[in-house]
Amino acid sequence: MTLPALAAPAAPAFRDLTLGAFTTSLASSAPVPGGGSASAITGAMGIALGAMVSRLSRKHADDAARGRLDAHIGTADRLRHRLEELADADEVAFRGYLDAVALPKSTEDEKAARRQALHDALIGAAAVPLEVADLCTHALTALATITPDSTNHTRSDIDTGCALLDAAGKGALVNARVNVDLLKDETARAELFAAAAHLERRLTEGVALVRTARSAT
Repeated sequence: MTLPALAAPAAPAFRDLTLGAFTTSLASSAPVPGGGSASAITGAMGIALGAMVSRLSRKHADDAARGRLDAHIGTADRLRHRLEELADADEVAFRGYLDAVALPKSTEDEKAARRQALHDALIGAAAVPLEVADLCTHALTALATITPDSTNHTRSDIDTGCALLDAAGKGALVNARVNVDLLKDETARAELFAAAAHLERRLTEGVALVRTARSAT
């Protein structure tokens, strides 16, 4: 799923924090960052490992393999940057939900406005982790394509990157389904649950592609 332009997060962008600052924030009693942001960052780390594999392997590759590896580097860097954005978008989406919950509900008009705001906020809060999962599936497919071109000493990084992308995608789907489950609109619920189920299948297929490619090396 493609999100509109992302609103600025309330705090500095997660990509601008040190790892220690991010994990300290994650461990705090604050509700954000939470599982959605953690999943996005985990996916970005998995993609970064794949990009490292391509950059290391291209030094020893022939022209054809180097072309594939260079293409993967471009794809991986683009996906990683988007996941870093989505880590912040998850925080923005959750704050939007909290804002909707806090709306007044004394009159019928206020109740109607609050219901609509909650609906919109939950759709947005589900869309972010669904996109995270979608990008993880694309990253797994891309990782599988360059596995045959990788050098022997990078194979453990491929395995680790695959595991991180799998975990990130699964974590994102958990967070998406939590938000979808709160929706009152049954049509929207059904559509988003179906989208999550589709992404779960693609995630499983992506992991299998990487493992099959690895078993052939």
